Amino acid sequence: MSLDGAEIRVFRAGDEMEIIDGLGTSLSRGVSLKDWSWSYPPFDGGRPIVVAVANNRIVAHVGGVISAFQLQGRTVPALAVTDEFALPAVGGEGERRRFLADLFEALVAEFGGDDRLQLVFRLGGEGEDLDPSDAAGGAKVELPLVEVLSRREAVQSPIRRLAFRAEPARDWEPRLDDLWRRVRRTYPVAAVRDAETALLRHAGHPTTRRHRFLVFPRFSSRAVAFAVFETDASRCRWVDLVWDHGKPGALDLLGHLSRRLASQVGAMDERIVLGGDAAARAHLLRLGFRPDAVLENLSFRLFSLPPDTRVGDLASRCYVTQTDLDPLRRIG
Repeated sequence: MSLDGAEIRVFRAGDEMEIIDGLGTSLSRGVSLKDWSWSYPPFDGGRPIVVAVANNRIVAHVGGVISAFQLQGRTVPALAVTDEFALPAVGGEGERRRFLADLFEALVAEFGGDDRLQLVFRLGGEGEDLDPSDAAGGAKVELPLVEVLSRREAVQSPIRRLAFRAEPARDWEPRLDDLWRRVRRTYPVAAVRDAETALLRHAGHPTTRRHRFLVFPRFSSRAVAFAVFETDASRCRWVDLVWDHGKPGALDLLGHLSRRLASQVGAMDERIVLGGDAAARAHLLRLGFRPDAVLENLSFRLFSLPPDTRVGDLASRCYVTQTDLDPLRRIG
């Protein structure tokens, strides 16, 4: 296939099925229209996606998810670049990598900058088969340890969990806004975990059941933790977690809920992707979780940055859970 004269442009309504077919080839599994539409909601009437069209066919794609991001005390509008593909017909690996880098640059030029999305970034591993991040440039920081922790045996839940209670969270949950305002300094480099983000990222998932809980002290109406679980016949996954680090009993209760959810579906395996929260990691280890895998070579690539951002401060402070990774790729 000749790429001479290929058109690079932003997403248009009607591109969906060709993009979904290309992503299915890239991921080696089917992607439904419902799954894709939920994972990549519209932004100002469109979607933050650029495509390359050659011979009246979409042959490459780079897209992302809009979110608010907390960066060194500021909350900025951000674009997380999450997915890309270039069809094998584009050429060899080197040619496809260079071609995708052109799409990365087009995406940043179209959506990035002070007047739109101040932060454009990609959270991903350099070991991927076709990662164009190096060719596309941008500041890169290596992230500290991001692990998959798992628990396969039932353990006795600490008694102090009884000082807390859990309620199912609603689709729109203003109590989460209050929790995030109080604990956000604990997560100095992180995607914002507020009511709007939870609505977009966790409500109404088209293919899997997500259980969302707020945790409160027994005699209080002020939330001290929020967690999202996803269950299937094989395991219970912790998709997201935000908590008041002064209330370890809240994690005890969430560990108890995780075990109960796993038992309800007949699964013995509980799993969480976690990085950048040493206190949560240490507490989960006390609850019987064990390191199961390391997400190797995970880097934070920054393509567009707000002024006066100190790049060197980002690596050791970035908080990562499953919800921060590509919504179409499930870890574990």
